[in-house]
Amino acid sequence: MALVYSPNSRYFGIATLTYRTPDGREIAYSARRLLPRPENLAVLAIHANDRERRIDEIGDQYYGDPEQYWRICDANLVFWPPDATQESRTRLMVPLPQEVSGDGDA
Repeated sequence: MALVYSPNSRYFGIATLTYRTPDGREIAYSARRLLPRPENLAVLAIHANDRERRIDEIGDQYYGDPEQYWRICDANLVFWPPDATQESRTRLMVPLPQEVSGDGDA
């Protein structure tokens, strides 16, 4: 059984692996997703954080798709999306998608 993710998912293209339990059941799961190194990403924009907008709104502004917020989180080493717009973050790096730039290591 292969897991299917939409093309805008952070898990799109990740391999599906199978775990076989001792009683013979097979459980499908996604392989580990390695994060790109921010210094290897091409910069699309530097966004001035206004804290009044959610990270998905910022993703929609730059990518035309709110579900692409994860690209901004990855580039700024943010693991909990609401943290991306906290007051301690005044600027967010918005990366050019790797499939467009060819840069990065993920």
